Amino acid sequence: MGNICSAENEAGAGSKGTATKAVGAPTAAAAAAANGAGAATTTAAAALAAARKEMSKNRGVKFEDRYTIHRLLGKGVYAKVVDASRKGTGEHFATKIIEKTCMDRKALEKEVAVARLLEGHPATMQVYEVFEDDDSYYLVMELCKGGELFERIVKKGHFSEREAARYLRTLLSFVAHAHSRGVVHADLKPENVLLLNPVAADAADEEVVLKVVDYGCSSFCADGEILTQAYGSPMYAAPEVLQSRYDRSADIWSMGVISHVLFVGYAPFRGSSEDEIKRKVAIGKYNTDGQGWEAVSSAAKVFVAAMLQTTPAARPSAAEMLKHSWFSKAEKAKGTGANLADAVSRLRVHVRRSKFERLALVVLAGRQTGDDLDEETAALKSLFAELDEQRRGTIDIHGFTKALQRLGKVGKAVDEAEVKVLFDAADFDRTGRLNYGEFMAAMGCGQERYARHATMAARALMEELGTDADGFVTANHVIKALPAGATLEDARSMVASVATGGKGDRLGLSEIKAVIRNFNHHDDDVDAPAGGKQGRADPLEVVPEV
Repeated sequence: MGNICSAENEAGAGSKGTATKAVGAPTAAAAAAANGAGAATTTAAAALAAARKEMSKNRGVKFEDRYTIHRLLGKGVYAKVVDASRKGTGEHFATKIIEKTCMDRKALEKEVAVARLLEGHPATMQVYEVFEDDDSYYLVMELCKGGELFERIVKKGHFSEREAARYLRTLLSFVAHAHSRGVVHADLKPENVLLLNPVAADAADEEVVLKVVDYGCSSFCADGEILTQAYGSPMYAAPEVLQSRYDRSADIWSMGVISHVLFVGYAPFRGSSEDEIKRKVAIGKYNTDGQGWEAVSSAAKVFVAAMLQTTPAARPSAAEMLKHSWFSKAEKAKGTGANLADAVSRLRVHVRRSKFERLALVVLAGRQTGDDLDEETAALKSLFAELDEQRRGTIDIHGFTKALQRLGKVGKAVDEAEVKVLFDAADFDRTGRLNYGEFMAAMGCGQERYARHATMAARALMEELGTDADGFVTANHVIKALPAGATLEDARSMVASVATGGKGDRLGLSEIKAVIRNFNHHDDDVDAPAGGKQGRADPLEVVPEV
């Protein structure tokens, strides 16, 4: 299935800086919806008709006549999002530019209609206007500048159930509002929960304004209606979504997964491949006695279990979940409540690098095989050779565990679930074993050196991947370095995600240098591990996208 929704969350599309509502403070209209009051008065047909009229309003008006484009925020295969300011006012917006050859007009009409139906809740991403020319559509939206919610938690460094309650109340209130308007989001996941504005790490959570973004997968779904077009990411998708037969209750399952991640720092259904994840989701079994759950209240466990029921009809509605007893217990807790410190640590794993960054790290690390290696690299090379007892050029999770113990990254009393998270993160090609490059990349070997000598490292990477006659890396080169089963479309998406300069289908030296210089950028935003360098996260804290 994969995630086939629109590309706006790749670019941080979301919010302009005018909202004043704080997290956990829904409007009166949203509160009424959350309590099940009032059926939707605007039908899907009427919303679509209004969207068609709205899309025609700026016919003949050029986007460039109204807005000035400043910079690229993000890029997908078929769309890009830019930071643009309105001429005359200087107000900034996120604008999604979609190639007409890649998106049916009716699909855009639905996205606009959904955005309009969801208005009235503070977590709704606002869509302001639409333009089109011969080649593209332009969707002008709010600009989110605060990053992802989970990044906020990692920066803060500590977390509690009381704080989790604030966030989850806002998200469930949004879902209740959407469902009351006959809309299913269909792609609820942490990456689609953004902060309106940047906030300091020590700022009160009441200052955080959340936005739920990306309505490209959202659909109209009336009471009793069954949808058959599967969207979303398997790790967060409900079992019935994987069977292409679902209703609005699929959003409740996704909220259960998000809640699980908030409480313990990892998703309940994980695996080394998409198929394995789907199998686990279909079974629906997970363990609340394992890693991290010892710091979580029994009420929170019941809260998660209520949403993660494999039978859709057994799940409470979002409005019912808002009345769950866990909220009152968590919100009345003195101080900040139980500190979910281990969950924060594991969230560092969840806030992952881009796919192309991880590919670059693995490829470059795999080159470190000579005899003139620095002391640290030589020691890691020797350790890998020692653990590769069968001389297969790979090590399994047991060898990986031994490596972590030898390097002092875990104690003798190994937490197997934690090691499994780290191992899955390092296993770039999803074979269930780590090759030399994956092992060295996981250990952070050479990472700082690459960043310091970005030009040299970029040339080395381009040499490994190959280039076309003009000296550019294309999807045809990247696909050769990807795991078995990867498609050319995957490679194109990876290239487009880091391409700049108007050439979304190929990468030059300057773009690859920028990627390499970014190797250490992620580490600046998280606390250093105990005894580690200030401002630097453990190199192992990298997790694959699914």
